[in-house]
Amino acid sequence: MRRICVLGIAGSLVCSTACSTAPTTSIRTIDPGLMVGRSAEPAGFEHRDDPVVEDDQDPARGQRARTATFWTGVALAAIGGAGTIGFAAAGQAFEQKLERGYADTITRSRAEQYQNRGELMNGLAIGSGAVALAGILMAAVALGIDYTLCGKLSRRRKDCPR
Repeated sequence: MRRICVLGIAGSLVCSTACSTAPTTSIRTIDPGLMVGRSAEPAGFEHRDDPVVEDDQDPARGQRARTATFWTGVALAAIGGAGTIGFAAAGQAFEQKLERGYADTITRSRAEQYQNRGELMNGLAIGSGAVALAGILMAAVALGIDYTLCGKLSRRRKDCPR
């Protein structure tokens, strides 16, 4: 299971950074003799006179969003990891109490109480693990996108502008 998770995280990081190493192609113009019908006329979206403001025009805003997403992912991974360890340890403690109770004398209600609490702790450990995995994925994707766009979170590539 651990190997599958590691391969999944590594695969998502490779896929998110794959376009940073892909060669770029130049735009080729079409021979005017090949333009048939209205294909030579510009499309409706190409002649806008008013400037359209897009999110990509403010690189500082995108950098802030990537930084916030990365650190949110790191925080979720840390909280989820701590919760997984803590709740799993608590679940193990309830299991040991139950086993010691069976060795000694234990009432049925006390055994049921230990079993219910142990199941609750195991469920919370699984939920915390899911939160940790979501945080790891958020941080990995944000870091991969930031690396692709030559952001400030990751080490600079050789082809990034200074």
